[in-house]
Amino acid sequence: MNAGSEVGFGISAASMTATWIWAASLYAAATSGYTFGVSAPLHYGLWGALMILFIYPFGKRIRSLAPDAHSLAEILHARHGSSSQRILAGSNIIGGILSLVSNYLAGSVLIAMLTPLNFSTGILVIAAGVLLYTLWPGLRASILIDFIQVCAMLLAVIILAPTIFHLAGGPDIFREARTI
Repeated sequence: MNAGSEVGFGISAASMTATWIWAASLYAAATSGYTFGVSAPLHYGLWGALMILFIYPFGKRIRSLAPDAHSLAEILHARHGSSSQRILAGSNIIGGILSLVSNYLAGSVLIAMLTPLNFSTGILVIAAGVLLYTLWPGLRASILIDFIQVCAMLLAVIILAPTIFHLAGGPDIFREARTI
């Protein structure tokens, strides 16, 4: 589960966390919190955490079916044959394109909102980041980027969320029942 024990548990856990927490889940939690109150994102996160815990037995079963597999494609090949790998490849290509487009759009909108750069320049900045990341290949690079993402998320949770809560009025907003 962590590259044949070549990568430490903490870094691999951070990588898995960054992989499972993606923009849509953060937006959904924020939207549900704004719409339905504080309990909504807590429930949203709870079920996501439980999902990660429940996947462990499947990992053990997969490891028993394909002990030498290193990827989902190898697991599918061991279980269902080579045609499943082609289906997975097609699905990955389509999913990758959709993910890339949505991340380009979301990242460019954020760059346009938070900096003096416009939307088109934001796309170029995001594209340059993707190109640089692609030129720096390997699993370790991917895991390092995931670790940096988790650190950024933790920083946002530890610093930004309390700051925004305080600027919005703190606990008084609950007592006064006013909207932000």
